[in-house]
Amino acid sequence: MIAFSQNDCQQFRTGTFQTEDNGEFISVVNRNDSLQIERMGPIEVTLRVTWTDDCTYRLSFKDGNTAFWEAVGSNAVNPDMIVHITKVKKNGYHVEATALDGQNKVREYFLRLVE
Repeated sequence: MIAFSQNDCQQFRTGTFQTEDNGEFISVVNRNDSLQIERMGPIEVTLRVTWTDDCTYRLSFKDGNTAFWEAVGSNAVNPDMIVHITKVKKNGYHVEATALDGQNKVREYFLRLVE
């Protein structure tokens, strides 16, 4: 059962966020209505964003920079991810993301950065 309103999720559709897992910094995410750019050190990935409801969105791989391809290899498969916002807080939100191929499941916290 979702313990927050759908409107609570809408406030996080766009912005700049820091992702964390167990309090450890993972990446910086910049998201607008249609694209999400994730940066982790020298690695940068661009993803298409499609909202399927107010608290769920789909990320589809669009492109990665040279550092990304060097890290994963040129034959890497990048399946779409379905991301569910599971909990909303004042300055951020928790997600559970699952790859469509079933190979990867991620839980992270997105903290909104002041722009």
